[in-house]
Amino acid sequence: MTDVVDAPATPANVAELIEALGLSWLAGRFGHKNVTTVSGWKRRGYIPGEYWSGIVSAAYTKGVNGISEDVLARWHAETRGVPLIAQNAPLTLGGEN
Repeated sequence: MTDVVDAPATPANVAELIEALGLSWLAGRFGHKNVTTVSGWKRRGYIPGEYWSGIVSAAYTKGVNGISEDVLARWHAETRGVPLIAQNAPLTLGGEN
């Protein structure tokens, strides 16, 4: 009989993503000597944009599904109370209707 292992749940926010990837592992991956910086990301629910590409790559490497730069951008906006443009909504530029 083969044991069935459930795939890890897709993180719903920055804190869950950091838990899934591992605080120390992330700190080391980005060259931080201690976990304070990454711990601050977790506490604030925010990962600075310059790390997003590396975070997406790290999630892929560690088998954490559902993480993209779009997801990180949505989390960032939600954390700051910024309304998002509805998916597939037409965009207009200043003054155009």
